Amino acid sequence: MRGGWVLLCTALAVPILACGGDDESPEARIRARLAEVELLAEAGDVAGVKQFLSEDYADAAGNDRRALATWLTLQRMQHRTLHVWSRVRSLEIEAEGRAAVVLAAGMAASPIAGAADLARMRADVYEIELDLREEGGDWRVLSARWSPTSPRDLL
Repeated sequence: MRGGWVLLCTALAVPILACGGDDESPEARIRARLAEVELLAEAGDVAGVKQFLSEDYADAAGNDRRALATWLTLQRMQHRTLHVWSRVRSLEIEAEGRAAVVLAAGMAASPIAGAADLARMRADVYEIELDLREEGGDWRVLSARWSPTSPRDLL
């Protein structure tokens, strides 16, 4: 479950910002949402991060929205500072109102100036796969999968 915090930090920095004007593409709106989640996570705003999760959220680890939010709160209490570095590896609009995102995200207790910093720090790096659904004009995480990966995936 350790990667859950990264999920939401990136979706889970690269991650709910108002979707903006109607002329913005779904991809641009999703990237903006992901960026807001990252900022909220770094600020320790678990309630704000939770707003990015669909009410129907469920992940492969058996977590629903409430369980993931509870776990994130506990993680935030244990780790006072969090810094995230992430990179969207792919973003596909699958159908009207549905999207798939794959990103690499690293997190550390110290500021991360770039991907190269992760190699010299004790940073956790994950590949995160997100299934997104547009709900009421906002993109929300419907499900997520994450696994450890190499800092090279952030380059």
